[in-house]
Amino acid sequence: MQHLRDLIAALAWVYLANRRLKLSKKARKLSDKGIVVIAERFPLKHFWQMNSPMDGPKIRTNNNRVIGKLADIEQNFYEDIGLPGLVFVLKVDIEELRRRKNNMSFDLQSEKAYFVNSIQNNEKYCSIDANMPYEEVLLILKKELWRSLNKAY
Repeated sequence: MQHLRDLIAALAWVYLANRRLKLSKKARKLSDKGIVVIAERFPLKHFWQMNSPMDGPKIRTNNNRVIGKLADIEQNFYEDIGLPGLVFVLKVDIEELRRRKNNMSFDLQSEKAYFVNSIQNNEKYCSIDANMPYEEVLLILKKELWRSLNKAY
């Protein structure tokens, strides 16, 4: 029975990866036409090393060949998703995260915070200090978005 549950879960993860790939291709086509595309989250390779990756490959290989093949397919779908023009990274201290949202284990939340906060600014990543109140973070995000749009045109 567990094998069947694992197979169904793996099929669902492959479906999701394929859906995300299709959406990314659609977003790329729109962007190529000059349309600004904004997404809430993105499957960054940076997070794939996590015990429970955010928005990336989820199938853990085991001794089952079928599930191993599905894991390969899922991985390939995610690898085909190109990095967008710019990623805004909202960085926040673990203490502030726990204060705002504590519906997951401390270890899991700490791991996510560690990986997010370890992303360095460059031409593809723009970090924003999200320890401030929501309205201030949103204003900074809007300003950075406009700044990046002005650079692009």
